[in-house]
Amino acid sequence: MFQSQMKETQENKVFIEDIEHDVFVEMLRFIYSGKVRHLDRIAKKLLATADRYLLENLKKLCEIELCKQLCVENAPEILELADKLRAETLKNSAIKYIVGNKKIIVDRPEFRALTHKLIYEVCKAMV
Repeated sequence: MFQSQMKETQENKVFIEDIEHDVFVEMLRFIYSGKVRHLDRIAKKLLATADRYLLENLKKLCEIELCKQLCVENAPEILELADKLRAETLKNSAIKYIVGNKKIIVDRPEFRALTHKLIYEVCKAMV
């Protein structure tokens, strides 16, 4: 990008508009130090960013954090996110969590809003 006649070369600036500032800063912090601050607060957004920029170690770190955060209220949402971002560890953990708490979760609107594919995967895990 900086070795061609692109706009970024001429202006000496790169605009990344679809990543929040704090998420971008933590992505850079991870690239340079292997550490992330406030992972508990930004794990979902950072997972998507790590997936987009092919940062597999950061992605795994976010998956681990989100596995810790699984609860009745967010398990369907996290399952959808994991499926969308091909985060298999997180997806499997979310499915196991839902199966383990099926009596509470299956009647929630968040669960009923899941795609047929994901509901099928949860049902398959139940048998």
